[in-house]
Amino acid sequence: MMRKLLQSSMLLLWLWARVGVAAEASTTRSLDDFENVTAWSAHPADGVEVRISQDTGAKGRSMRLDFRFVKGGGYAVVRRALEVDLPEHYRFRFRIRGEAPVNNLEFKLADASGENVWWSNQRDFHFPRTWQPVTLQQRHITFAWGPLGGGALHHAASLEFAITAGSGGQGTVWIDELELETLPPPDAALPEIVATASSVTGAGAAEAALDGDATTAWQSAAPDTGARLTLDLGTDREFDGLTLQWRAQQRARDYDLEGSADGREWLMLRRVRGGTGELDRLHLPDHEARWLRVHVRRGPASGVALAELRVEPIGWAPTRADLLRRIAQESRRGLYPRGVLGEMAFWTVVGADDDREEGLLGEDGALETRKASFTVEPFIHLGDSLLTWADVAREQTLARGDLPLPSVRWIHPRVALTVSVCPEGAAGRSSLVARYRVRNPGMSTLQGTLYLALRPFQVNPPVQFLNTPGGAAPIRRIEFRGGEVIVNRERIVRVLVPPGAFGAVNSDGGDIVADFLATGHLPSATRVSDTEARASAALAYPFKLAPGAEREI
Repeated sequence: MMRKLLQSSMLLLWLWARVGVAAEASTTRSLDDFENVTAWSAHPADGVEVRISQDTGAKGRSMRLDFRFVKGGGYAVVRRALEVDLPEHYRFRFRIRGEAPVNNLEFKLADASGENVWWSNQRDFHFPRTWQPVTLQQRHITFAWGPLGGGALHHAASLEFAITAGSGGQGTVWIDELELETLPPPDAALPEIVATASSVTGAGAAEAALDGDATTAWQSAAPDTGARLTLDLGTDREFDGLTLQWRAQQRARDYDLEGSADGREWLMLRRVRGGTGELDRLHLPDHEARWLRVHVRRGPASGVALAELRVEPIGWAPTRADLLRRIAQESRRGLYPRGVLGEMAFWTVVGADDDREEGLLGEDGALETRKASFTVEPFIHLGDSLLTWADVAREQTLARGDLPLPSVRWIHPRVALTVSVCPEGAAGRSSLVARYRVRNPGMSTLQGTLYLALRPFQVNPPVQFLNTPGGAAPIRRIEFRGGEVIVNRERIVRVLVPPGAFGAVNSDGGDIVADFLATGHLPSATRVSDTEARASAALAYPFKLAPGAEREI
């Protein structure tokens, strides 16, 4: 009898524990399904117009916002009163689509006073043409302003969506299905990732891609042209990206990375096209998925071999600048700019008097072509080695000692290089003219190549974050046409001295310096596009100089 009572007590205890576990599980509360938008009101800045209406939603109806920045700047705010108790662990979700230029998207919560505000500000938000989910994790919502001066928000009395001017202009944005999800406490130990594959060859099991041993690999069967490696993450998992290490001769040239919440419906996260080399770093900051899948679209006839795959945690590379710093730190010193490495980088402004458009000349000879834009960096290939800023002594001068016409000089026993930049033309119509003078200081003939690389970096370093964030600069498209390099369809580098060759590469294919110039060659393409905005290219100027002779480009 006692045994039965004990067993019953244990059963009740087990059931109570299971109920307790269930109570800790995620729960979701709908804050607004936007079937009615009368609770929302518009509060635009002066010179901004915004109109609230209803339209077709992701489910049922949605809130439609038509906005226009009449004066170029300002904000379009819509607000509603809504009492919300925030749990200890939470996240917000909503769906959005838009036909609008790139601007900043803000989500705000205010307390009962209305004076203390917490927010998430997604700068340079690209509004998707089709309905896409947006997840705001608890860490994304921080104190913005108010007399409290900081702290966590426990009860919100109102919430806002705001579109603030980045590009400005006008457009339409649709918002639907605003939800608050209560989350269990963060679990220190994540479940083990389980891998399965559409096919395997020999000992190349799917698990080999996750075992931390680069000598083993998942090997797909031949000819499995649609080979798939599927990862069950065990739970919804946040990540900043993936790192994939391929076998040298068995990498997937083209593949898709897909994510899923249920293992049945898949969403495209990243397309890789024209991949080269053994290592891929897929930058996906603040993403979340329950399942991931690598879907091969083009590979060798013998099948692909993936030696290692790592799901990189939150904090691995929150921004493009963070990713570039990681790449630079794992590369030979000098192949990437000093500032990207996190080192102090000095520069000077160069431009026409009173012109809004100015460039920066860095202490190592890189020229930022305008504010927050790409750079032109010099490199010299001699024999079988590439000279970079890290391989030479450098000095910086001004014309006649005090004129605002800067130069940077590379000093090396075998070669000398002087980079000089000056403005040309009146304010509002000016250009920057860069001159590169290569000189042979030796006693024998010198033969080599001057490369001028166009890369997605600023001279303004990543440590600069006020006003204009430094570090990365987007290059989404680059091409050489008719003696001009056209970047992002708008910026033109007019090449006054025709190069011996030109080559461009997107980020899937590598970096123009680390993967091409370092071995003294250029990619074959003269026009590329890059969804990751990290394309790069170079102009090649071969030279053969007698002792004491020089060539100017």
